[in-house]
Amino acid sequence: MSSIVLFGGTFDPPHLGHLALCTLTRELLRPDKVILSVSRNPLKSGTTATDQQRFAMTQLLAQDLNETGDCFQASDWELAQPDPSYTLETLQHLASQYPSAKLFLAIGEDNYRIFSKWKSPDKILQMAELLVFSRQVQSSPPSLLPEFPNAAVRFIKLDLPISSSTLRPELAKPDQRKAALRKIPSVVARYIEEHHLYLACES
Repeated sequence: MSSIVLFGGTFDPPHLGHLALCTLTRELLRPDKVILSVSRNPLKSGTTATDQQRFAMTQLLAQDLNETGDCFQASDWELAQPDPSYTLETLQHLASQYPSAKLFLAIGEDNYRIFSKWKSPDKILQMAELLVFSRQVQSSPPSLLPEFPNAAVRFIKLDLPISSSTLRPELAKPDQRKAALRKIPSVVARYIEEHHLYLACES
């Protein structure tokens, strides 16, 4: 049976934390595909990149990852939907594309902690196994999903505290921009520089 991993996000911008999560996923699961799904960005302001720019950067991330193992694919399916899409709908789309594949959903610990508040979490858990990337993983982590006792959840330790939300204001400051760019894959950093992105961020 083939395996498909869904990793969604705004990727505004993609950074070394995304790269590490993807690399670890490939090493541990050996999936047939890892779909980097670019989601709608709720921050509609000058402090962010456009949908097209975020997808272009995610494509560059996928290409960079594929230099050492060709399984990554950037997807703009969510961006193309007329209405805001939800993770369940993206999983349903993947299930229709790969009907015989086992689906995994990769999320961070923060999202895991609020997972029960997502749209239709029960249906998501019926469709996919959760891969939870956490800074601290015990041998038997306590379940935060008591209402879903049969949920398939796998905890993976990954301690790399980088976030796009903290990078954007750093990129806006001349004295911090060079250091912030070092937290971003070089191919993406070059794109950011060439397109003068994030310079409008407020400090």
